[in-house]
Amino acid sequence: MNCGVSGYIYHTVPVYLHAWLSHQNSCQNDFRNAIVDVLRCGGDADSTAAIVGGIIGAQVGLEQIPAAWRDQIIEWPRTVSWMQKVAHAAAENREMEAPIWFAFATLGRNLLLLIVVILHGFRRLLPPY
Repeated sequence: MNCGVSGYIYHTVPVYLHAWLSHQNSCQNDFRNAIVDVLRCGGDADSTAAIVGGIIGAQVGLEQIPAAWRDQIIEWPRTVSWMQKVAHAAAENREMEAPIWFAFATLGRNLLLLIVVILHGFRRLLPPY
């Protein structure tokens, strides 16, 4: 039996709407609690929690997102401060391009992760799986 929220839109939309509308106090605990409530649903909860986080985060602002969560974001080669600069540029309706080395660094990172995924896939072919 499949438990939790599936990725199907008819299942996802009611869950994130319920979480969003149930946590309308615009405070940090409500942001955190909305995310945690969706994650507790199980299933494809990571996608649903990302939707809820985007909606409530846009509503309450950066300051209401728990600092411990923000401080743990790792999206190398991009940094949180660079992402904030891009967000401010977008809010001012102006373009901001990434440095050219971002493309090469991202390609290298993704190739490394591809190798890890392929090796993991081959490892799963061996016992005791």
